[in-house]
Amino acid sequence: MSKTDYFKVSPRLVERVNGVIEESKQHRYSVSRVYAAYNEVFGKQERPQTCSSCLRNRVRELVRWQEAIVNDWQQR
Repeated sequence: MSKTDYFKVSPRLVERVNGVIEESKQHRYSVSRVYAAYNEVFGKQERPQTCSSCLRNRVRELVRWQEAIVNDWQQR
């Protein structure tokens, strides 16, 4: 998603991403939830992979996306 799309993000998607991020803080990863959120946010169709580094990397990208949304919303 580009920066101009952040304002159009649904609260439901943000809530889902927040849930994935919160679970990851406890080192708990639902493969299907991580990839579902990741694919929806970035418009991809990646297949779920269970390797821990793959999951952590996807969650890190979701965290960056979330931070960008918060920054964008604060600037408005």
